[in-house]
Amino acid sequence: MLRTGWIVALLALVASPSPADADSFLGTLHLRDGCPLRGQITATDDGYLLSNLAGQIRVPGDSVERVVRHADLPAASQPTSQPAASQPATAEGRQTLDIFPRLGADDIKRLKLAELQTDPPERVQVRLLRTSEGNPLEILQERDETFTPPSDPVAQAAAVYARGGDEFLDQISLRGETRVFRTFRRGVLPFVTKGCARAGCHGGPTAQAFRLPSGKGEADAFATFVILNSVDGANGPLLQRERPTDSVLLDYLLPPEEASAKHPEVARGRLAPQFRDRADKQYELVLDWIRTLRRPKPDYRLEADLPAWLSPAAPAGE
Repeated sequence: MLRTGWIVALLALVASPSPADADSFLGTLHLRDGCPLRGQITATDDGYLLSNLAGQIRVPGDSVERVVRHADLPAASQPTSQPAASQPATAEGRQTLDIFPRLGADDIKRLKLAELQTDPPERVQVRLLRTSEGNPLEILQERDETFTPPSDPVAQAAAVYARGGDEFLDQISLRGETRVFRTFRRGVLPFVTKGCARAGCHGGPTAQAFRLPSGKGEADAFATFVILNSVDGANGPLLQRERPTDSVLLDYLLPPEEASAKHPEVARGRLAPQFRDRADKQYELVLDWIRTLRRPKPDYRLEADLPAWLSPAAPAGE
């Protein structure tokens, strides 16, 4: 199941700029639960204030096992409990962020079903498979006499998954590319790749805050969607379903002078805006796509163990 951890409740509690005093340094907080938190660290009376591209958090001192300054991290000082092979260090001594795990076929199906659109129906092939216990629609009707199955196969699959979830996952056959993810892969992902998945930002061994996949396959596209859907930093969630125009992703792909939410300073290089302004047709394309996402945000019930650096935001309304 998803690794949420205590850090989810703390993320984005502090929205003020990162402190820049004599006690602030670049480093890693190694928590007692095994989670490493990397960024700009400032000691406080009761713990630490950590800032990175995802925002700022206050970390209680009694939850920290040890603190490592990046400038004080030669190769020989790597902890023996964590071999260098599992957490490789960059030339500057920083540890790299774990690569997002490859999503399995069931997780990809969960994402498709949760975002399945019925009005108008998707152009995908859907079948509900019968088992010894019966067809999913029949089972649901037996449990709830008020349930009236839709006539359209796509709507039937959406209703079965919404009511039964993983109980009927193996009985739903779904073939084809659904609307939300087709638009994401063809129209949204290229801007994210060019603007965000670059060295010094969110791509490769030098990625900061979160690390986007570098591959171009289906699983990598779905993994990128999960990351964008989960990150909720100091400026708010990257994808704001309830108020799409407030989605921080849109601001981060605009020139700084056009953005409402300012992107934190990048460690290396410079930002690569993908839109001229809010009137840009490509900006409108991404905004329209965010508007098609299901509201409130579904619980995708993913089986993949997400990396420690990813803090999934709670579904809307919770």
